[in-house]
Amino acid sequence: VDTGTARERIERLVGHVAEIVVDSTFSRCIPALIEGAERDERLREFHHSYSKLRRQSLIDLIREGRRHGEFLPSTDPELATQALLGTIFYERLMTPESFDPADAARLVAAILPAPTRQSARRTTTATSHRKRG
Repeated sequence: VDTGTARERIERLVGHVAEIVVDSTFSRCIPALIEGAERDERLREFHHSYSKLRRQSLIDLIREGRRHGEFLPSTDPELATQALLGTIFYERLMTPESFDPADAARLVAAILPAPTRQSARRTTTATSHRKRG
């Protein structure tokens, strides 16, 4: 995921995750991995550290997009990552239909809206008020 804007790379990464979660060996193991991690400390440590490592590339891309003005300055990269991935995993584990990878761009747009002039003006005003206050 090396070319394009941060948003475009995030859309591709989210789409890729959705494709894997829809139907793969990994996807079929998710419920057992979650249950096993609840029961076994070593598996839990592996599961959490591996998940953290995998999330980091998305967090970094969101930070990059925020830094380049593609996302609102108030965007929390970790929370946005949880919202993006949470949607995909929630639909896989809790609904009859998995998240459609073709909807990745729509999901990214919903979680990471592009700044508008009005939102940029509000953020600048709020920041200057905090600095004075």
